[in-house]
Amino acid sequence: MADLPRPLSLSILLRLPTKRLLVCRCVCKTWRNIISDPQFAKLHFSKAEAFPLVRSLSPTHISRNLYLVEPPEHSSGFDLRDCSYCYGYSSSERHFHMKLETKLKIPLCNVELAMNSEGDVNVSGNSKGGVKRKRCIKLRPKDHKLNLVNSCNGFLCLSEPSRNDPVVVCNPITGEFIYLPVLASADESFSRKFRDCGLGFSPKTNQYKVIRMFDQQEQVNERVRDPITGRESFSPRVAEIHTLGTESWKRIGWAPSSTHGYKLEFPSYLNGALHWLVMDYNISEYIASFNFDKEIFQPIPPPPLGRGMIGREWETMKDIALGALKDRLCICHHDSVSFEIEVWVMKKYGVQKSWTNVFRIDTTTEESRWLHGVYEPISYLRNGSILFFHRLANAVVYYNAKGRFSSLKFLKIRGVKSKYEAIAYTPSFISLNNAVMGDNLATLNVASRRPMKRGRKPRGFNAGKVEKDMDELGKQQKQYLGPSMADLPRPISLSILLRLPTKRLLVCRRVCKTWRNIISDPQFAKLHFSTAEAFPLVRSLSPTHISRNLYLVEPPEHNSGFDLREYCDCYGHSLSGRHFHMKLETKLKIPLRNAELAMNNEGDANVSSNSKGGVKRKRCIKLRPKDHKLNLVNSCNGFLCLSEPSRNDPVVVCNPITGEFINLPIPTQADEKTRRVSDCGLGFSPKTNHYKVIRIFHQQERVYEQVRDPITGRENYSRRVAEIHTLGTDSWKRIGCAPSSMYGYKLEFPSYLNGALHWLLKDYNISEYIASFNFDKEIFQPIPPPPLRRGIISLETMENISLGVLRDMLCICDHDSHVFKINIWVMKNYGVQESWTKVFRIDATTKQSRWLRGVYEPISYLRSGAILFFHRLANAVVYYKAKGRFLKFLKVRGVKSKYEAIAYTPSFISINDAVMGDNLATLNVTSRCAGLKLQGETKALFLREEDEDMDSDFDSSSDLDSSTTD
Repeated sequence: MADLPRPLSLSILLRLPTKRLLVCRCVCKTWRNIISDPQFAKLHFSKAEAFPLVRSLSPTHISRNLYLVEPPEHSSGFDLRDCSYCYGYSSSERHFHMKLETKLKIPLCNVELAMNSEGDVNVSGNSKGGVKRKRCIKLRPKDHKLNLVNSCNGFLCLSEPSRNDPVVVCNPITGEFIYLPVLASADESFSRKFRDCGLGFSPKTNQYKVIRMFDQQEQVNERVRDPITGRESFSPRVAEIHTLGTESWKRIGWAPSSTHGYKLEFPSYLNGALHWLVMDYNISEYIASFNFDKEIFQPIPPPPLGRGMIGREWETMKDIALGALKDRLCICHHDSVSFEIEVWVMKKYGVQKSWTNVFRIDTTTEESRWLHGVYEPISYLRNGSILFFHRLANAVVYYNAKGRFSSLKFLKIRGVKSKYEAIAYTPSFISLNNAVMGDNLATLNVASRRPMKRGRKPRGFNAGKVEKDMDELGKQQKQYLGPSMADLPRPISLSILLRLPTKRLLVCRRVCKTWRNIISDPQFAKLHFSTAEAFPLVRSLSPTHISRNLYLVEPPEHNSGFDLREYCDCYGHSLSGRHFHMKLETKLKIPLRNAELAMNNEGDANVSSNSKGGVKRKRCIKLRPKDHKLNLVNSCNGFLCLSEPSRNDPVVVCNPITGEFINLPIPTQADEKTRRVSDCGLGFSPKTNHYKVIRIFHQQERVYEQVRDPITGRENYSRRVAEIHTLGTDSWKRIGCAPSSMYGYKLEFPSYLNGALHWLLKDYNISEYIASFNFDKEIFQPIPPPPLRRGIISLETMENISLGVLRDMLCICDHDSHVFKINIWVMKNYGVQESWTKVFRIDATTKQSRWLRGVYEPISYLRSGAILFFHRLANAVVYYKAKGRFLKFLKVRGVKSKYEAIAYTPSFISINDAVMGDNLATLNVTSRCAGLKLQGETKALFLREEDEDMDSDFDSSSDLDSSTTD
């Protein structure tokens, strides 16, 4: 969890109960900072609900512990199992238990006296039943613990025990508290007798305020009207208010009172006002409120109770309680005649007609017993249950209307017989420093004895050091730009990385080890390849330069992928010869034909910075013609087959994305004298899960019997022979006769699909001119061709036909030079001639009404709906979109030399994971040494490479001397 970015951690922590958050706050600084953040505190409080806050009322012990009774996750929240005959109770008095796990702390009344008391006693472990007691403090009655008055937005108001004077406002969740201003000696001489107090919040001014009411001993000269009851007297009650953050109290006028001199009961904060119950049966509006915005007292219209009027019996008022349930004012009336509890809520604040009777609860238990008294509403839980507190029963009362037995359940505290109190409390992580206005506010913590005054310099303050630390902190804050991708957990990172193009993935692989491990993972490589598509893989064909650089031309995100803006009159082209450009950004590398000769060549030359225009050239290598670069044969599942340039003998299989390659077994000297390799290719056997390389060569020695060609069916004495090599083995295996054409042409356009390698036979005397080699069966087979334009294929027609693969379907591209059209056929059902479908008929003329003859080799059918070809005569990749009208020829900016392009699907699959065999020697283009795959383990040998990367033909400084190679 600590590795998650801040937004995700915040979202998860917001869903945890308070108990879990208090634990998480102590785990690490990251979580502590999140939970202590003001924004988190506000979001958490907006979703929180009220729960019972329990404290012991033992007359002999003073404790600053409070317990928040929260429902555990996915349950009713309490131990509702029957517990009979436990702790001395009879079997007829069944009860249930609360779990007091979330312990909070509040300050003591005289903390200094408590901490420095000389009367501290440690009770021994042998006292009363052998239960070891905790440390307790002996204090006189006047030093008793503080009273709980009420809660407001997660803050508690605590009052002095003897006179009920409000002295402390605290947040038990954060442990912070502040002292309220004390009375001056002159004020104390009036002998005030405080009656009522409470804490509230003014939404208009965004301030917290405390109100206190006391009986004024001196009589006034004129009669004063009570703001709620309307009675007049010469000795009224006075109200004062204090705004947290200030240093004084302000008198606001007269306060409500009752005829019997009772205190105002059940202080409850709601909607910017504090509400009480006036214990007076002679009035019709017995709910008093104090508005903290206007700072005035106002009556609240009550609900229509049982007999229409509260006035007939005094006992009626004693059985009414006030509270708030789900942000609505609530009245709980216990009818002692019908033994029922009526729960009324005011759905629209201040509107009497909105009072609604939402519950009518039978107070008799399962044993048909009834308990009289006041049921104080605490909370209406999300599971539909409601909580009350019953002082006489010394229990929290639980009722669930959806339960099987809709009866009250009295929740006791396990193992405790002393009385306790419970009030409704909504937990909040809002700090007093952030909630209370003022610069001179002294806030304390229950875990510390020293206050920290806001705006005051702490002891040992060093201005220079603090200023330096603040500067460094400011720099860090400026540099911090939020959570990064590297902070995401592995599954999320994998899902995001799978959506990136190859160019971005090659960059991400070098960012950190985490990303490199994900991208190098075999599972990631398989998932990435399953969603990848083919793109042009471009390489220079300069006759004077040797380069191991390849360029993968990918469409950038959210566009066609190429620079399709028109360029005219550039690099010597006329105005009528408009063309477009490819962006060669993704550079890959393949091995050289003679790597050791290249690296150890003594003729290496560093071209000086003064050569040709003052452009500094990179290091270049002189090589003889026989050391020319390797040929690109074909690709299969992201791997490339490279052949020897002069005889076209396959010598290397590589993955240019990972840079890995393996050398194929070389023939013996005796074999070299009797063969001339003409065709080769790489394929994959799905049945055996092996990669295989096939090579076809002319056997110089004649045979003594005629052999039938597997494709054309002709018989001859001089045959072509095929051999196959399974990657991971050490030898080649001869498999028999190979197909050939009458004119001795090579098999064109090797294309791998569905476990077979396909070629085009240039022979007009046959009806099936598509040859294939099945790597599972290791046999040659013909593929039925599409029905082309005139049914009979001439040699001229064959010269304008090309073979390829588009979206996992075999494709034939036929350029009809008579009508200047390009017909594209795809085989939708592999091997079924009737499934050949003409999907495109493209006008081969350009925007300037020019026509370019030659072969259009299919490369890719992009997801954007565009199709790509390669045209060798035009030395360009051709782009066509179905919605467009003309072909677009994509050149390489600033390069006049010829190049080649083949279809390539990028893959991050490692050769070590794809090729079977334990003695496989794999190499990397960035290293001179091989990593030997021994018994399934790859032991990589790394040698520091001192030479620099070789230059590319596509750089601006590509016109090097004809005798050198980059």
